[in-house]
Amino acid sequence: MGKSKSVGPYPKGSQSQAKEPEINASRGTWISDVEKRDLVEILENLPCGLAILRSPFGEPGYLNPRIVETLGYCLSSAPSTDELEKRIRRNERERHYSTELWREVVAAGGGVSTFDAVCGDGEVRTFEHRSVVLREDLIIALWIDITERKSKKIQLLESEPRFSALFEESSDPFLLFDEDHLINFNKATQELFGQWNRGRLLGATLSELSATRQRDGSRSEQKAAALFQSVLEKGSLRAEWTLLRSDGQPIHAELSVAVVTVGEKNLFFMVARDITSWKKEQTALLYAKSDLEKKVRERTAELTDANTRLRAEIRARETTERELRDTSEELRRLSEHLHQIGENSRVHVAREVHDQLGQSLAALKIDLAQLRGGQWAASGNLEQQVRGIEFQVSSIMQSVREICKELRPSVFDDFGLPSAIISTLKEFEKKTGICCEAEVDEAMPQQKTDGCLVLFRILQEALSNIRRHAQASQVRVGLKNVRGRLRLDVEDNGVGITASQTVAPDSLGILGIRERVRFRGGKLSIKGRPGKGTRMTVWLPIAKDESPQEMNHKSAAPLHPTVEGVGTA
Repeated sequence: MGKSKSVGPYPKGSQSQAKEPEINASRGTWISDVEKRDLVEILENLPCGLAILRSPFGEPGYLNPRIVETLGYCLSSAPSTDELEKRIRRNERERHYSTELWREVVAAGGGVSTFDAVCGDGEVRTFEHRSVVLREDLIIALWIDITERKSKKIQLLESEPRFSALFEESSDPFLLFDEDHLINFNKATQELFGQWNRGRLLGATLSELSATRQRDGSRSEQKAAALFQSVLEKGSLRAEWTLLRSDGQPIHAELSVAVVTVGEKNLFFMVARDITSWKKEQTALLYAKSDLEKKVRERTAELTDANTRLRAEIRARETTERELRDTSEELRRLSEHLHQIGENSRVHVAREVHDQLGQSLAALKIDLAQLRGGQWAASGNLEQQVRGIEFQVSSIMQSVREICKELRPSVFDDFGLPSAIISTLKEFEKKTGICCEAEVDEAMPQQKTDGCLVLFRILQEALSNIRRHAQASQVRVGLKNVRGRLRLDVEDNGVGITASQTVAPDSLGILGIRERVRFRGGKLSIKGRPGKGTRMTVWLPIAKDESPQEMNHKSAAPLHPTVEGVGTA
């Protein structure tokens, strides 16, 4: 839109110019040049259009830049009021009506009117015209462009019926609060609260329409005041709220609150959406989720326990398999060891039989041959030779007893385990020079039992190990009957066995002892202290046919030997 601007208070090209005011009429005094310049500056910078007229229909004396910009006409293009009327009102009828209205305003000394004007660029704009008649030759007219204001008002007038229809017919409850009192609401609001009539709802506060306390435990009065204050500060707010139906049932609602300004007053526009069913579903979902999480935790715990048990079973199986492999290897070595012992025993027995019995029997055969040939009778030494044969027979019998004793001492079969222990310790002390002591319980099972024989063989193996490895000078053996179990203790004061030696693959003697004890369902303990000796304890259960028998003093006498350095502790 092309616009023309005047330069200074009086545009160039005007045919007549208004004279500058020379006096201040209100004071009746002359005004200074500075005041004149200030007055002109004010007129030039007014935000609305200003025209100074010398007569109602004559030429204007002054148009400020704002009116020139708005209308698009200057003094050169509209030199008079009539000419301006022709330009801004192109309809004869409108010009006639405007002229009559202008005459009434002048006659009344001023007034206000609103009209549409065709501007210099051809656009029609709406102006509010305010005029004041100071004198017949001095009229002040203000031109205020209200085109946008009129457009908004028209839009508001057009939208008000639609807004009212929307407000009333909406399925969502709408509430309008003045401060905290309800001043308007729609049908959906009344349906939300149930049987309450319109009079009961109008004027009610938000807290009166709510439960006494909200879900977080706060009182509704205090929380409602805080809610409205937050809306004033933020402009809008969304919150969950517990309202109350007319029958006392709670309503879980989602409130959307915004500030609307009507005139100079702030009102609160609220949309209350019923989320009760959604809350119930959410609660049910939370319960289901909690139940599912609980089941998952329980199932996870079960799986964890099952996994732990499975791992334990796997470890136990691996341990068992390893023990079986180790046991199999130990049994193989033990079998070889026992086989070697058997071979050694057979070699030893064969050597003893060959060296002692063979030689003695060969000499006896020679003597018998001489006796049969009558050589001894001829020489007169028959009696002496017979005594020699008797001695050889006695020697052979002694060798046989020695060999049988090594294979299985007769004292064990004749007198039982306690006497066999005493006898064995005597022989051990005699052969090795190691001092031996024995402490034997008198209440022992019957003789010739497998359990007692196992203990006797264990004692023989233990003494053999002491003789070969312990470097001991003293051995102490104890045999007790403790609550239906036999306990054998063998202790020496030698170098002391180490833990690694007790499980070493080449410790076949200990392996044989361990297997004997395991086979009988007993318990074995071997503890060594470096430089202080070794203590071996064997526990074996007594079978039902091995019940303890009280021994008399005669049978107990061999348990307390006092000869050959073996005594009781």
